[in-house]
Amino acid sequence: MDDLISEAARAAGRGMVDEARQAGEPGVRRADALSAATEALGANGYEPRLAEGRITLANCPFHDLAASHRALVCALNLDLVNGLLGALGPAGLSARLDPSPGRCCVTVTGKAAKGPPKTTRR
Repeated sequence: MDDLISEAARAAGRGMVDEARQAGEPGVRRADALSAATEALGANGYEPRLAEGRITLANCPFHDLAASHRALVCALNLDLVNGLLGALGPAGLSARLDPSPGRCCVTVTGKAAKGPPKTTRR
């Protein structure tokens, strides 16, 4: 049962990116994956804060439920964010549980893109 719940949360995260792409939202096409993730999370009820190569979430959209089922909600948030990151593509971003008072328990870390992708010559 836990695997089904986890997969549903990951699918919801992937769906966030799919919906943004279908709506033509420019944020999900950004070369800077951290900024793209920040915009996608912000469009879906989170209050992301991007600073120093890390996204923290100033809120949990499921705060009321988390009050009575914290472990479940934090695990679902982590799976949802991982699904979103996976849909953005291989960008070297990772989500982890990093609880701290006054914010969501999930943080995202990675490196912001510094320019266009490098190409190799043959």
